[in-house]
Amino acid sequence: MVLDLIRKGIYAGLGLIVVTGEEIRRTVDRFVEAGKLSAEDSEELFRDLTARGEKQQQEIQDWIAETVRSAMDRLDLPSRKQVEELAARVKGLEDRVDLLEDLRLRETRAPGDGG
Repeated sequence: MVLDLIRKGIYAGLGLIVVTGEEIRRTVDRFVEAGKLSAEDSEELFRDLTARGEKQQQEIQDWIAETVRSAMDRLDLPSRKQVEELAARVKGLEDRVDLLEDLRLRETRAPGDGG
């Protein structure tokens, strides 16, 4: 079928990963204008190409995310959650040290201590 041949040609020629819906529309419209594709087939082809492009884009995003996760694991870097938990613990310890220093300072300034 002509539609299948055109579809395969577009898949190979455009590399759907980087093709926008606008570019797909222009390409499909050129086939209609040249009389190689009917308007009905062009809509089917446009939907198919757009869906495939979105699927490939999602697959690439998933692959990138997994690659980054894997690299982070190999580097043994702490997660954002671990860093935030440590920051909270440090803040709590700082608050306790400040409180203890204030208490110590009050004790040294207390009236009747002979100073």
